[in-house]
Amino acid sequence: MKGPTELVRIRLQTQKGKVYSGPIDCIRKIYRDGGLSSFYRGIGPTIGRVANGMGYATALPYIVHHRIYFLCFESLMRREVAKGIPRQDIPNWRICLYGALYPSLINCG
Repeated sequence: MKGPTELVRIRLQTQKGKVYSGPIDCIRKIYRDGGLSSFYRGIGPTIGRVANGMGYATALPYIVHHRIYFLCFESLMRREVAKGIPRQDIPNWRICLYGALYPSLINCG
């Protein structure tokens, strides 16, 4: 279930303007446009990322690991907003960088 949940989260976080009114609307539109298989399109890199971090997820309870990951991402996003950049105007490359930063840091240790 991680793949579809992550897809919806990413779509909601990176939408430009008001494409989706919420998670349910996002799910409906993804399903309407591509069917059930569209929820799993591109899941290979996600599996690779999750598999790479599983050593850490077993050392720490998975939920704590995930919350720290999201806290790191969200604090970087809020830092941009504090600089006066609207959340929807933060470049996609920067959003990807922020998402990759925490896993990269814990894999260095």
